[in-house]
Order: sequence, then structure tokens, then C-alpha cells
Amino acid sequence: MRKINTDELQIIEEIIKDEVVHYADLSRVTGKSRKTIAKYLDHISDFVVRFQVQLVRKRNVGIYFKGNIDRLVKEFYQFNDGQGVDPSNARLIKLLSQLLSEAKEKPAQEFCEELFVSRGTLENDLKQLKPILKKNGAKLVSNHFGIKIEASERVKRRLISELLNMYWGKSIFLQEKHEKPQIPSNLPKDIAELLDQSIFDDVSAVLNKFQKEIDFYLNDYEYQSLCVHLVIAIKRIKRHEILKSNETQKDLEMETRKLVALLEKKFAMVLPDDEKSYIDIHILAAKEGQEGSASKVDRIKNSTQNDLYDFLAGNIRETDDFLLENLTLHLIPALKRLSLGLKLSNPYTNEIKRYFPYAYNEAADLGIKIYQQFDVKLNEDELAYVTLHLQAFRERSSTKLQAVIVCSTGMGTARLIEQRLKNNFADLLEIRRVISLQELKRLPITEDLVISTINISNLEAPVIVVPPFLDQNSISKISRKIDQLHGEHSNRSEFMKLIDPRVVMIDNKPRSQKEAIGKTASLLVMNGYAREGIGAAACAREKLASTQIDQVAVPHAPLSFVIHPCIGIYINRQGIEWGEGQVNLIFFLAMNQEIKAKVDEIYRYFNEILEDKELLKQLIACKNSSEVISRLEGERNV
Repeated sequence: MRKINTDELQIIEEIIKDEVVHYADLSRVTGKSRKTIAKYLDHISDFVVRFQVQLVRKRNVGIYFKGNIDRLVKEFYQFNDGQGVDPSNARLIKLLSQLLSEAKEKPAQEFCEELFVSRGTLENDLKQLKPILKKNGAKLVSNHFGIKIEASERVKRRLISELLNMYWGKSIFLQEKHEKPQIPSNLPKDIAELLDQSIFDDVSAVLNKFQKEIDFYLNDYEYQSLCVHLVIAIKRIKRHEILKSNETQKDLEMETRKLVALLEKKFAMVLPDDEKSYIDIHILAAKEGQEGSASKVDRIKNSTQNDLYDFLAGNIRETDDFLLENLTLHLIPALKRLSLGLKLSNPYTNEIKRYFPYAYNEAADLGIKIYQQFDVKLNEDELAYVTLHLQAFRERSSTKLQAVIVCSTGMGTARLIEQRLKNNFADLLEIRRVISLQELKRLPITEDLVISTINISNLEAPVIVVPPFLDQNSISKISRKIDQLHGEHSNRSEFMKLIDPRVVMIDNKPRSQKEAIGKTASLLVMNGYAREGIGAAACAREKLASTQIDQVAVPHAPLSFVIHPCIGIYINRQGIEWGEGQVNLIFFLAMNQEIKAKVDEIYRYFNEILEDKELLKQLIACKNSSEVISRLEGERNV
């Protein structure tokens, strides 16, 4: 059986959370078609059998789990053996945990023997670890004594947290509804050695007491982040591995002093000043998100909030009051937190980049302007959160098709049809009216679609005839008509208008990221689509916010460099090092206001391309531009 993919994990979580769901709910959550969701459900049905659970899909009821649900909830989030962590990733985790456990160099041969891998496999694994180490400010040192990680104590602790994220993924504390978080019992030995369940329990007890005694609230992320930090810190302090800095000791927050006192009493130790300062950063960040809290950090005044609101209004192309207000409220504590050096992890960053590339590109552009204005850099995780705000605006602004229900068998039947339509097409259809045949004769049809239980002719709007119980065949007919009315088939046409065979390059020589972008940019300039400098602008933007999505990168540059819209394509089967990964396929987006009216259609089709793994493989294997265009014009796999 193949592994459970990210969308399937999301579907399982959605069913566990809501108990009964419908196709429309799952489509809204995953962004996938009904047909794709049906395939996912088939696989999920096979997967949950091992937990003594059955996936039920019952017409007029919904989709739900039946059986030993408690076991599913308990074990699903721990289920990493061959599912959550694949063998290669599990080996990387083991290798990183061993490197972090070693104080001095360790011979490469010992790593090979302990991991049961060849020297070549070890070298490949170390190569994959280097971007993770570099991102966190560490480096791999190799000499005749062996291999070790060279990093400050603070960086090593950050790497341990990264290691936990790699292992636990999105469900670090979601195993059971315990009063306190627990370390999973099936942790690999190497990771378990970096932690200590008894310390974990004691820290959790201290944090609960701390919150209760001074009425100080930590949200889930803040609690988890501080808890993990303290568990790691206390164990390493006991081993005399402490934080060191040259910074002058500053006055601590009152809440920090209280927490430090509780910790020192519980663990019978005196925390070093630098350790206290790092705890203070967590407390400061938590206080910034709480209304009415008084902190020695400069409070965000209304005038500052208004300034940020005005800045966003002037730097986001399309917006509304709801977006500006919510994004302002999100960014005020985020900017303060980042200025204090505390970063927020986003477990869904890759999925957000993949499913919402247009909104992510908007967020990346906004991130550059924020950096220029406030001197605070938003990393990919932060940009992904901003993307959700921008995508919510886009979906809020998009118009649903309007429908009218015509029913001759009474309002009870009509309301049943209405409810089933809402269950299946809540994000696509707005039911404006429910009327009888007599009312239809008297009132004009202004809606986009008529759904009727009787045959009707001579109407300007399309009519779909359905039985009173709205069977699966009827739902399929409605779905096809909605796709047609939404111009689903025109999506491909609008996207392909931006593809020019002269701006498609297949280049299998070793290239750097800068060279690959530069070559594609040169084709755009040469064929009149862009101005000189677009390549350099795209490279600069990539340094601030990577557009890599698995094996694909989607660079773009400011509108000022674009003369006419075009999507340049660059393919390299050897692969190009790109940030923390490697890409084989580049879509260089040279977009401007000319495509504003068609941007939704373009990105809808582009999303289909990015989600179609088989198509991406075929594109990477293409030998010429004609073959690339032929593949892009073909039917998508579902």
C-alpha cells in the first residue's frame, strides 16, 4: 500500500474533528475535485482498517468513521512507522540526532555501521542535512578525526527543536486529550536521549501553575514552544551546556521572574542570566499578543496600528477593510516577535505554497516591502500565514454561481434539494430562490442556473432536471454544468496564451539557481516580454522568499519589469540546487495588469499542473519545446 499523502491526512483529521462531513467540506479543505476526493477516500478506507475502524460513505447522511474511533485518534498521530516518516527521512532524523548528541568528531564509518548504510548513502544524507544546518546558523565540519556539527549552544537547541518538528510533524501534542503534553512512547532512541519525560512532566506542571497563579495565558503554540525550549534547556544545563552571549543583561518581565522562580524551585538549580533572557523573549512575544498587557517593550499605539494599516492599504493591489484589519492585527505581534528573534513555525507552509501560488507570490512581494519599510524579514513560515489572509480575501471576492430551484412537489421536497445542494456545492453555488412552476411563469429568471424537478424549456438560463431525492447522477450533472459555467475549459486556454515556445528552454547542463533564472529571463527580454534587470530582480526576491514547491520553482519579479505577460519555462533533468532543496522545473511568471481579468482562470489551471505529479514528471522528461506545449495542452490526470 502506498503512503498516506498530505491531503489524505487532512481529510482524516477533518472527519475526526467534525465527525460527519460531506464532499463539499472536503473539497473546500483540500481544494481537490470530488473525483479526486473519492479516490483519497478509497485509500483512507483501506488505511483505517488497521485501527479497527470503518470509513462509511452514506447517501443523505455523509462521510464518517465507525468502529474503534478512540484507538484511531490515539494512534493515528503517533503513526510514523512507514507512514508519517519514510525510511530516508527517518534515517536523516537519526543521523541529525546522533550528530547533536556528539560533543566531538565521530568517524564516518561509525555512522555507516550504526545506520546500516554505505559510505555513499551517508554522504548523500549529509548533503541533505547541510541546508537544514545552514538555515539554523550551523555547519558540518569534517576532518581526519570524523564529522561533527559546529554551532553555538543556542543554535544546537534550535536544531533539536527542528529535529522534533521533523519527527512529530503537525501533531506534536495531539495524541490524546491529556491534561499535559506527553512525549510519544515510540520515539526513536536517539531522539528520546535528547529529551526526558520526567523533565517534560515537571516543566508542564510548572507552566500550568505559572499560568494559574498570575492569570497569564499561553496559546497552544506559545505553550508548546516554551515547553520544548525549557525541557531541552534544563537537560542541557544539567550537563553544563549553557547559553552564552556578550549582551548586557536587561531587566526581566515580571512574568519571567515569576516563571524563573518556579523553575529554580522545582529543579533545585539557579538559571544563568542568558537562560533567563531567552525565557524572557518567549514571555515578551506572548504578551504582545494579549490585549491590555503592559510590557516594557514599546507598546503598539493606535497611531502605529493606523500606520501599518495605511502601509498595507498602499502596498496590496486589491483589498477590503476586513483583509486590512485582520492582516494588521496579525502583523503587529508578528513583527514584534520577529524583532525579538522568536520565529513561528508553520507546519503547512509547503501545502500553502503549492495550493495558493498566486496568493503566496503576493505575500512574498508584500514581505519585501515590509522588510524595506520596517527592517524585519518575514521567513517562509510567516509568509505562509500572510498568504492565508490574502487567499481568504480572494475567495471572499470571488463570485458564486446563482441558482434557483423550481419544484412542483411541495416545499418539503424543495428544501431537501436545497440542503443537498448546499452540502455538495456550498463553495460554488448560491441558492437565491426556491419557487413553484406557477411563480416561474410570473417572475423573470435572473439566476445563472435553474435546477428543476420538471422539464422546462424556453428559458435563457440553462436548466438541469433532477429527481426530488437528488441522486448521485444528478449531482454529477450539476457539477459538470458548474464547471462549464465557470469556464473550466477556458482555464487551459487562458494559461496557454501565456506560453510561448520561444521562451521554453531545456538545458541539462549543471547550472546554479542564478544561472537558471538568468537564462529564462534572457529569453523573456529577447522576445519582448520583459525589461533588462528582470532576472536580477527575481534572484533578489528569491533570497528573501523562496518560491520552491517540491521539484518546481515559480520565480517572478516586480510588475515594473514586465512589458507583456508571459510564463517562461526552464527544464533541467540534472536538477538545480534551490534554497534547501533541488528543482528540475521552473515556471518564470512575468505577469502584469494585462491579465488581471483572467488571473483566476490562469492560476486555477496552473494549480492543476502543480498538483499533477505525473504531468510534472512528463514535463521534466520532455526533449523539446513542442513536446512541453503538447503536454501542457493535454488533459490533466485526476
